[in-house]
Amino acid sequence: MVLKRDGSSEDFDVRKLASVLWRVLAPQRRKYKDAVALATAVEFYLQHRHSRCVSSAAVLEMSLRVLRRVGLEKSACSLEQSHVDRCSKRRRLHVRHDGGRMTSWDKNWLVNLTCRVWDVSRSTGRLVAGEIEQRLLESGCTVIARQAIVNQMNAGMESLGLADAVPVRQYAIDPIA
Repeated sequence: MVLKRDGSSEDFDVRKLASVLWRVLAPQRRKYKDAVALATAVEFYLQHRHSRCVSSAAVLEMSLRVLRRVGLEKSACSLEQSHVDRCSKRRRLHVRHDGGRMTSWDKNWLVNLTCRVWDVSRSTGRLVAGEIEQRLLESGCTVIARQAIVNQMNAGMESLGLADAVPVRQYAIDPIA
């Protein structure tokens, strides 16, 4: 299990880590199978550690170490810098609720909302919330209306082929986090 920064946990996913590593390896003309091999090395280490849970920060650190260990310093620096940039952008992002109240961005809030409103698994909720967060961070916006996020959540569910599905609960009755 990987303990996320928001306190939630999820199963370690070698494909997810490989995807992250691929983003920093691709500019150096590395193959996707290289990213999978490195992610598998981290997975192997974790399996033989005999601990049930590790923090996402520890997975990041292991990834940086494995990149450096195989001589991919430039990729390690790129991964580290993208992590710093992402954290900085997250800190600057705020949600404006009805009535003008502002809260700091919290992807876990959107994951929970997606799971409650659409009655989907946590992994599906994380997928939708991650896509929305990525777009928001790339846009450079610092304030976004809650309703705009809800609209993006619904569009995300539509993009997953659930357009004909009806939300289980109306988001309007969802308590504001």
